[in-house]
Amino acid sequence: MDKSISMRIFIIMICITAFFYNSIGNGYFMLILCLLPVCFKVFSMMTRLELNSSAMLMQFIAFAYISSRVSFLRDSSNKFIFMMIILLIIKFVLENNFGWQKFFSSLLFFITSLSVAATLLSVIAPDMMLSVAKVLFRGEAFDTYSILFHNESYAGIFGQTAINGYVISIFLAFIVAALFSKNKAKLHYVLLSAGIIALILTKKRSFLLANVIATLVLFIQNSKSDERKLKKAGRLLFLVIAAFLVIRYAPATQGIMEKISLLEHSGDLTNGRAVSWNETIEIWKQNPIFGVGTNVMVRGYGISTHNVYIQILAEMGIFGSISYVLLLWTSFRRSEKAYQNILKDDMLAHEKKSIYGVSIYMQVIFIVYSFFGNPVYGITFMLPYIVFVGVVDSYQKYRRRVRQ
Repeated sequence: MDKSISMRIFIIMICITAFFYNSIGNGYFMLILCLLPVCFKVFSMMTRLELNSSAMLMQFIAFAYISSRVSFLRDSSNKFIFMMIILLIIKFVLENNFGWQKFFSSLLFFITSLSVAATLLSVIAPDMMLSVAKVLFRGEAFDTYSILFHNESYAGIFGQTAINGYVISIFLAFIVAALFSKNKAKLHYVLLSAGIIALILTKKRSFLLANVIATLVLFIQNSKSDERKLKKAGRLLFLVIAAFLVIRYAPATQGIMEKISLLEHSGDLTNGRAVSWNETIEIWKQNPIFGVGTNVMVRGYGISTHNVYIQILAEMGIFGSISYVLLLWTSFRRSEKAYQNILKDDMLAHEKKSIYGVSIYMQVIFIVYSFFGNPVYGITFMLPYIVFVGVVDSYQKYRRRVRQ
């Protein structure tokens, strides 16, 4: 069990960088700072590098580099490649150490609980939350927060509702994973209700859909290794009914219901995203093999695609797009197979198994949200994703060492 001070500082820096770098400074600089506590570990472990453990990520970085050579915005392309290389190193450190998962889980649950509480307080005590926001944000950042706030789209302690929706999804991942384990309590149902309401208050329909799919996937994963499927099915049914009742009848959710109704009447449930998708596909046709350059759509073309798969297709071409899909799919499949072994591992307590369920849940969230947002380009989304993948990879390497 690795309980070294350097690993704990490393985990703390990861969480600070992922969720609060906007309030502190440059995100790329913060990524470098993350590595300082473990720089000696990196060099000492270089001889143990296994290409297959991160082969898909390396391949994706390689295609990103190739596409950057045709980019007309080299600085934007190089920033993205730099971020991915740092994330690869972070993943390498995490998967070659074991025992940090519990500390990471506790710290992450604390941060996500703050997010849920702040979102609920935005409705219960709006004046207080606006006062907190004035401390957290300055200038345009506060103006944006204030506009969202008065439109009843709540960003909690973050400047964007998408980030808040993602963080609340992590909170829900902890609760759902606990409910599907044998270590459930009545408090979990209360926390689940609070998390669902908080997520709805962000008005992020994509995260509502992503959480439903992630819950179903985690249910299936747990059912594979559990003979008491009927009880788990009943628990899942309860979650679905509870979510439906909250969404349908709670006063706080009427905003999102009105938004969905307006989109239905407009005939465009994608909320204008379909236009961006078509524009991006037309740009891809300019250079279908290598793309038009990594990370150039927003700055170069003024298009926010809101779909990672289509954006990478345009920026990195067909091969880069395939490498990204393979990265997500390979990581999920490896995690899924490892999770089945974790559920059967009698050496792990049930409460310790929950973090691995959270890893599966959040990988699904990332995959689904990639259809509606651009999480691969944001440190707040991509850094936690890499850590969640590293959670399971760390267990696999640890068990392999124990058998040897």
